Amino acid sequence: PFLRTDTVRKCIAAVKSGEYDSAFSASRVQEFFWQDNMPLNFDSTDTPRSQDLPIFYKETSGCFVFTRQIFIETGRRIGYRPYICEVDKIEETDINYLEDFEIANAIYMHLLNKSRGGYSIIQ
Repeated sequence: PFLRTDTVRKCIAAVKSGEYDSAFSASRVQEFFWQDNMPLNFDSTDTPRSQDLPIFYKETSGCFVFTRQIFIETGRRIGYRPYICEVDKIEETDINYLEDFEIANAIYMHLLNKSRGGYSIIQ
């Protein structure tokens, strides 16, 4: 609900440039991940600062841009040379569950009251 027009424009421009065959919005993640009681992206005997962890990107489902050719070749929305358009925590907001709606509504009310950050209330 908070996807910026500029994000869509960046994704379109990236694919139109020919440098990328697809583009999508994603948020940066630098957190401590565990699987099967084992750390995945850090050494638990020498725990780093979270800022020093490897950077991962999580698709936000906000924007996908791809060429017809990539879709025909792969059947996917992300090709071989994707452009990752990093978005912030507000812009990454997605609504799948009731609590997501409640969080989005709180963000909306805050933005409505504060009118900050260049976010458009009406998308």
